[in-house]
Amino acid sequence: MKQFQVSVSYDAYQTKPNNNEIKEIFFIKRTVNVNELSQLISNGHSSCHVYTRDKFMTTNKNNKNFSEANFIVLDFDNSLLNLNYVLDNVIVQPSIAFETFSNTSNDFRFKLIYILDNPIKDIQEYKRMTEVVFNIAFNESDRIIIKEALDPTCYRVSQMFHGTDSTKKIQTTDTIISIDLINQTIQEQ
Repeated sequence: MKQFQVSVSYDAYQTKPNNNEIKEIFFIKRTVNVNELSQLISNGHSSCHVYTRDKFMTTNKNNKNFSEANFIVLDFDNSLLNLNYVLDNVIVQPSIAFETFSNTSNDFRFKLIYILDNPIKDIQEYKRMTEVVFNIAFNESDRIIIKEALDPTCYRVSQMFHGTDSTKKIQTTDTIISIDLINQTIQEQ
């Protein structure tokens, strides 16, 4: 199983961290596989990309200190489509999909995480690849509906995402996104 680097909060949270807690999150760089990251998420740990320091606070999580991204996170809030529908209809299955702390039966909130075969080290390339992954993941009609729910912060390398709790749906697959294959397909088109 592929291993990759991610920065994970030292503390786990039982609910979504509030603004004061977010400012105080302490991240530690770890090497994990999909199942290990899924377990950390379901235990309430927050995560983000890799930065120049192995240990850092939220305030150090910025473009200047960005080192690499080993995954892309598509974050959906107030979606008209629920996670079950998305997982049944998505063209490219995510490596990890989960309902967030805030998800309810009337307010669908979830994240799709796509693990990459090689890290992205360029901020502009990350933005471009996030857009590409979003566009290839969904069929045209679902993409139009769900685009409104896509949180624009997911295009930023400084994005973090919070875990969830054991009452929320979480699903893992062995999907790994090949950046070279995507770029080759785009060039051929």
